[in-house]
Amino acid sequence: LIGKHAAARLGSNVFWMGRSNFFVLAGSGVQVIPCPVWDTVFQDLNTAYQHKSVALANTPFNEIWFMFPRASTGATEPDFYVKYNTVEGEWDYGALDRSAGIDQSILGQPIYASSQGVIYEHEVTNDAAGQAINSYFTTGDAQLSEGQDVMMIDWVLPDMRWTTQQGTQSAAIQLTFFSKYYPGDTPQVHGPYTV
Repeated sequence: LIGKHAAARLGSNVFWMGRSNFFVLAGSGVQVIPCPVWDTVFQDLNTAYQHKSVALANTPFNEIWFMFPRASTGATEPDFYVKYNTVEGEWDYGALDRSAGIDQSILGQPIYASSQGVIYEHEVTNDAAGQAINSYFTTGDAQLSEGQDVMMIDWVLPDMRWTTQQGTQSAAIQLTFFSKYYPGDTPQVHGPYTV
């Protein structure tokens, strides 16, 4: 265990962050959790303050959050997270200052606290402490074929709702394309184009 608060229970399983891996104690014993974002955590962990790392459960979404201080930012308190969805087996990560929390409260949803002592109830609105959340996703490279063929995008057919829930018809998205001729090239940026 990397720190005394780096373990959390989700259902009948216990998850924890070790010094070089993530683990789960389940019915079949202790197992290492395969982690495709391992470098994001353990190559940027501020080892002088690793004992302040925290694990937090989010039962309504079947998630375990691991918060830790990054060396690249010089953080002395947890300022980054990796999140593991135990049902889908998927990982997520990003910057977030949380240093303590409880899974479910009398109010229902998880309550987490920042290192500055601000208390947040998670999973109750579509914003982040009153600020709009900019959603985005990035796909992987698309390859046409081996050889001399070059792909050209002539038309994009979005498959989404063009309105906010119970709101106005003024929703907009921005599309940005990245292109390159060879796998090792630096991508060229095209856009963003507002749709």
